[in-house]
Amino acid sequence: TTIFYMTEEYFYVLISLTLNGCLMAFLKYNLSSNDSEKKIFMGDTGSLIAGFIIGILTLKFLALSPEKYDSLPFLIENIPLIAISILIVPLFDTARVFTIRIANKRSPFSADRNHTHHILVDYFKISHQKASFIIGGFNLVFVYLFIILGSASYNFWLSVIFQQKTDN
Repeated sequence: TTIFYMTEEYFYVLISLTLNGCLMAFLKYNLSSNDSEKKIFMGDTGSLIAGFIIGILTLKFLALSPEKYDSLPFLIENIPLIAISILIVPLFDTARVFTIRIANKRSPFSADRNHTHHILVDYFKISHQKASFIIGGFNLVFVYLFIILGSASYNFWLSVIFQQKTDN
């Protein structure tokens, strides 16, 4: 949303805000602390539509005209890395689960509880809410780290780090 707002792509701002609003509705019901409350599930169709919209937004981000990138806080050559950092959790989780299933001579599309969220809940005995916040927090940290590392002011940060080391 922020990237499209900064590049004045308001149609895509609207699409991403709509997707965020729809997904927030699921959070309201599924992250409640009372287990007796009713839960709602997105299902295959909802998750496929959400993934399709995220894919479209990613492709639009990668296909922005070069002059639009000037308003963003990172260098144009780092755009693919920024896109990967935004999608790192689902990309890594899908690749890991598919690899495990194929190694076990199962269909990569079969159901199991090998996803990162299930591992945190089942093996580490973390609540559903905490597991969701850990995964979301990891994703945010990863995105911010890549934006900082890929920023247009990287020489400034390198000079600050080297200046501090030479002062000691």
